[in-house]
Amino acid sequence: MLLQRALKDAEQTAQSADSVAPQNAMEAIEERDTKLCANCFNAKTFKDTDSRMMTRCAQDLWLRPAYTLEDLNNNRVRRWHADCPEYDDEE
Repeated sequence: MLLQRALKDAEQTAQSADSVAPQNAMEAIEERDTKLCANCFNAKTFKDTDSRMMTRCAQDLWLRPAYTLEDLNNNRVRRWHADCPEYDDEE
């Protein structure tokens, strides 16, 4: 009888953990999508010597000093910080 209770409790715990994990994953995806560098006011655009549209971080928080505007808009820009301390989506 104790074994049956223990198994039932373990099953309930596993089910509740399974329902929480997808919820946390969805929240993480939504947060990542709202904190894209393309949406940040620190992303500045400029033209390089070949007249290509380029972009840079005004706070120098990207791995490379400049990326093409296409890379930025396709979310291929990587930052030094996973959660950028300078990100502000108020503007």
